[in-house]
Amino acid sequence: DKSEDAGHLNAYFLPEVVYEKKKTELDTLFEEASEYIRKEKDDVSVGALQKRFAIGHNRATRLLEQLKSEGVITDEGKGKNS
Repeated sequence: DKSEDAGHLNAYFLPEVVYEKKKTELDTLFEEASEYIRKEKDDVSVGALQKRFAIGHNRATRLLEQLKSEGVITDEGKGKNS
């Protein structure tokens, strides 16, 4: 029994894997949406983006999150330069 356990004494431990965080690619409408927000300076919502760009709810939500994360709009949904 001891001979079976002896092999585990020299076990090789794999190094920790570190993944680099991928930069999220911006939506193809990002620049156009940024311009729209700068011109309108009104409250920006998922519904407004859906209507203006004829896109679905999920894409409009992602676009709104990208606009927030890039500092184009504030958390309150207003253009940064309002």
